[in-house]
Amino acid sequence: MKFPELPDIPGVPREVLKPLSLLAIALVVWVVAWSVWSGMSDLESRSRLQQRRFEDLMLVIKKYRSLPGREERAPLSDDPIVVVSSLVDNMGLKENLVQISSLSRGLSVQLGRLYSENALNFILELGKRGLVVDSAELRAVPEDGVRLLSMNLVVTVAR
Repeated sequence: MKFPELPDIPGVPREVLKPLSLLAIALVVWVVAWSVWSGMSDLESRSRLQQRRFEDLMLVIKKYRSLPGREERAPLSDDPIVVVSSLVDNMGLKENLVQISSLSRGLSVQLGRLYSENALNFILELGKRGLVVDSAELRAVPEDGVRLLSMNLVVTVAR
């Protein structure tokens, strides 16, 4: 195979042009190889980081599943809407109840004008009765200089 002739560059002798072009090609190959190698090194370090994060997550899940309070929950014997209604009555939150409605994936519970301790106690009591909050929307509502909470909860049966 015959290589094409290099063009003449004024002021540069022909015998210097060939080694310079080989040096330029070698430099380009070295830069590309170094770039690929450093990219692989970065990819490997990211992969190791993701692996460690995954292992940490699995450890947290394992610890959570082994918590003692999880087995103490009694299975839900009543309809969830009955459980929530009786909880609202028992906690004295009837005047705070805006709405309870059934959804395809659980219950929608709306409570308004709650103090933060009442809201927290309500959520904790739901857990003790075999229900969990799947999603929640909380809003702080100022009323007479006091910040009260308005809660929209989607409550489901704990598995």
